[in-house]
Amino acid sequence: MFIRLGSIVKDYNNSGQGKAALQEYDACNGKAFILCIVTSLMCRVHEKISQAGELCYMDASASFEQLNTSITLLYTSCTVGALPLGMFITSDELETTLKKAIGLLKTILPEYAFFRRSPLVGLVIFLTDDSSAERKALELCWPKGVRLLCTFHVLQAFWRWLHDPKHKIKKEDQAFIMEKMKKILYVSSRASSILGPFFSSVRNEFSVQSTRKDDLFYIVNSEIGTCTCPVGVSGAPCKHQGAVAMKYHIAILNFIPSLTPQDRMVYAYVTLGYVSKDNSFYALLRAEVKADYQSDNPQLRTALDKFADRYHSAKSKSIPRLTSFLYDINCDLDPAAHVKSGSMICVQVESVKR
Repeated sequence: MFIRLGSIVKDYNNSGQGKAALQEYDACNGKAFILCIVTSLMCRVHEKISQAGELCYMDASASFEQLNTSITLLYTSCTVGALPLGMFITSDELETTLKKAIGLLKTILPEYAFFRRSPLVGLVIFLTDDSSAERKALELCWPKGVRLLCTFHVLQAFWRWLHDPKHKIKKEDQAFIMEKMKKILYVSSRASSILGPFFSSVRNEFSVQSTRKDDLFYIVNSEIGTCTCPVGVSGAPCKHQGAVAMKYHIAILNFIPSLTPQDRMVYAYVTLGYVSKDNSFYALLRAEVKADYQSDNPQLRTALDKFADRYHSAKSKSIPRLTSFLYDINCDLDPAAHVKSGSMICVQVESVKR
């Protein structure tokens, strides 16, 4: 099996599609199985996405097949969601194995890894689960990085501690204590809301008028992703945060902002691997639509005419109306788009003030 896998790794390294590093399993010499992979897409994320040098989530999952190997993915978060930075597969999750895996991963990362911080330095912050082996391996391989537990795993670890019989916490008190822990954990997020509207001019804070009460304004903090409304006060996404993201084209933890032309160029490069200076992609798209319109299909020509009329009509009213029109088309074409993900944003963007 390892001979075949070694051959595949060699072919992959020669393909120009990325890099891979393999350590074969050897029980006699105490060598764990390790396979590290950095695809060309991952390299482009390191090169062009600034968050690749700031924040990395390290997530390990196991029990996918009979050998029970562990798959660890490193990824960052940006305006379009999560993007991968690298991955490795190991036969166990021991500290020594993870340390060796990260060491191998560093050898195949590009020299401009982590938005030009380099593979040796790593990035600023690592978010992990409650794994001492994982955190220790990160500390040894990238000592300059700050290692933090994500909110979910902090609460998960506390819940396990709370229900551990050796701590002798009364069953009737557990729910109450858990709620208190949540309030303590979210206190930093709520600090923005405590300041009130008198601090609406603070950097990264925006005042959003209520749609129900004209004299009521909510304060959105775009830096930590909170709002003073009942929904957003705990850090959950709300329509006021969405309105701020839409109007000012800024990234908020809970919302993807509308992308600028430069953003679209960057993410097109990350996805495709190239961006033509003469906008050949758009030229090909226009050529394809033109060919369809000039075809001998009258129904298709009529449909394109109607689309053009509705497009210009929506655009003449407002960009949000045009965005809604295009979103409705996507919902009709993609069944997955009908899955509800929360309340729609009903706030008028014009009511958002800095």
